[in-house]
Amino acid sequence: MSQTLTQKEIDLLLCGTASLSASETAEPVAAAEIVAYNFMRPPRVNKDRRSTLESIHTRFALAMQAMLSSRLRTPIDLVLSSVEQANFSEFILSLASPCAAYVFKIGDRLGSQGVIDFSTDVAYHLVDRMFGGTGEQCEIRRSLTPLEQTVVRGMADRGVGLLRDAWQGQLEMNPEVVSFESIPDMLQITSREDTVLLMTFEMRTGGFNGFITICLPMGIIEQSLQSRQAARLLQARSGGADMSGAR
Repeated sequence: MSQTLTQKEIDLLLCGTASLSASETAEPVAAAEIVAYNFMRPPRVNKDRRSTLESIHTRFALAMQAMLSSRLRTPIDLVLSSVEQANFSEFILSLASPCAAYVFKIGDRLGSQGVIDFSTDVAYHLVDRMFGGTGEQCEIRRSLTPLEQTVVRGMADRGVGLLRDAWQGQLEMNPEVVSFESIPDMLQITSREDTVLLMTFEMRTGGFNGFITICLPMGIIEQSLQSRQAARLLQARSGGADMSGAR
């Protein structure tokens, strides 16, 4: 005996057929395309901005490499290892204790400070080479003496000057080294929860390798990059309007 279907049953059949058809025609997703999302630490630098930041600091690395090679009288490779965004507290935790960190004023704006950390390995290598040593890798776990701080500060002064040149046209900087710190927890350039930009450079020469890290407050960089982008957009629109008027 035939059974008459209700409208609700007909709708359910139609929905099931549509779902089956969609699942049959959909292309399977390759396993390689699936990337686990880290909710604790999501990516915070988009591709376009990362490209700009990498370009700026690659120029800095080349200039710093030439300066160090000249001062130490030996070939040195300095390459950009990473550009990442983190909390200031994460930067502090990443530093060895003792460290060899120089705080520098970025500009005239109150509270605008950055940090360049040479790590104790790099700092002692620089001191050894400057005083005529071989600069071999060694394990020294003490803070720099006042004389050693002065020697390395000369490199820090030159370094922040090269950083200013690399950022020219993107961020107005008038950097000046203002203090030295060997205890990471004593660094107070911004709040622990504030976001900072970290650039890590690997230094290689002979049998030695070490790392130099630069920390900049992200708020200042964001404001500068956004204002530059807005100015370029305004200039492009003005140029387009002038072309339309000319026609």
